[in-house]
Amino acid sequence: MSEISEEIQSEIHKIQTAIFGDSEPTIEIVSDPKNPYLVDWSKKKINFSIKSDYGLPNNIDDAVHEMAHYMIASVDGLHTSSWGMKNPYFFWDGARFSPIPAPNGAPASNTEAKVWAWQHLIYVMSGMREIDDVDKRPEARWLDDSPKQNMLDIVDGMIRGHIADIQKKFPNGTWMNEIKRKFSEIPYILEYEKTQVIKDDFQQVSETHLGFNVYLLLEHNSQGWFQSILAHKDDETNEYDGYHTHVITRSPERVQAFVRAAETVFDERPFIQRPHLISVSSKENLESISETGFNPYTYFIDSMHPSAKELVEYYSECLEDEGKTPIVLAIEKQPGLLKIMEPDYPSIDEPISTVIGLSDTAVSSAWQQTKKTTEECLSLVGSCRSKETIPSHKIVILENDTERYLTEYVRELKNKRRQNEMAL
Repeated sequence: MSEISEEIQSEIHKIQTAIFGDSEPTIEIVSDPKNPYLVDWSKKKINFSIKSDYGLPNNIDDAVHEMAHYMIASVDGLHTSSWGMKNPYFFWDGARFSPIPAPNGAPASNTEAKVWAWQHLIYVMSGMREIDDVDKRPEARWLDDSPKQNMLDIVDGMIRGHIADIQKKFPNGTWMNEIKRKFSEIPYILEYEKTQVIKDDFQQVSETHLGFNVYLLLEHNSQGWFQSILAHKDDETNEYDGYHTHVITRSPERVQAFVRAAETVFDERPFIQRPHLISVSSKENLESISETGFNPYTYFIDSMHPSAKELVEYYSECLEDEGKTPIVLAIEKQPGLLKIMEPDYPSIDEPISTVIGLSDTAVSSAWQQTKKTTEECLSLVGSCRSKETIPSHKIVILENDTERYLTEYVRELKNKRRQNEMAL
């Protein structure tokens, strides 16, 4: 076992004091590969087990990183899942980042960036970092296989975006109280979870093909526990030859969230064929959008609406009439994204009747019979609008039947412009 230096012991003490004050438990870092992320509450200690001795005397990043994982993990099944680290994103490990549609906004990189945001805030809370002193995480090189040279900047922006989201949700430094609350509840959660010994009487209830010969198997037992498993099926034998359990939960909602996330990751269709929300903008605004993202109250067209193509053409013509060059931008249509959207009220009040084929009266009458949700507005008039800023790393350019992430596209434009200036 590695010797832990006085400097590291001092840093551990700072984190312990920031989260727990003078009360137990203490935080102890050990190196025991047989017990990763061990929580030993019988001794009132948290033992973070580093998987190798490499680097242990030099920093405590590994331990603080796992603490940050706990900040976004569900407490459901905490005693069964290594600190709750087996959340619906667990299967995005370093080896699996490459085939995922990274870098910009992919669930894998986005989730890891959220962990890094909490990791940074734990350091800030402990007095070891300033709030704006965000590291460009070197691990970002694992998040995609191209373009590696841009990932540090992209992930840096993602981390800062998540920090801003956390500060918005927990203003005036109350995010520190949230960290303290989460960790103070652990002993009570574990005490309850000890009573929930899981019976091994799971029965398969569904099988979903996710692509790449990967299947999602959902099982359920007599106690109400759900177990979701990713399995690989051999082409020749047509039998499963690899299993990995990812979520054990009592929450049907969490199972559904996992299924949606898995379907997104293993969706083999090009972006243009997957459900997405479209914003018709002008090329003159691209650099601004790449810096700030989509501003609140940006309007979007649902790609699945029957009149989507006509709506895109309508707004493109409007921009051309203003002397601008239209360009089609898009973001992937996901349940989490729809939570920050609201109905397109102007289009409900004054619909583009000639495009969607419905009169003002017909739209008004149909709207009154709905629950007035964003999804119903998308179905009716084909559009909605955002309530919050949408970061640029989630934006894709759709041009000439091709798709490009906005940040990469604008970076290339700037490089070409710079080369032309140098050639003069």
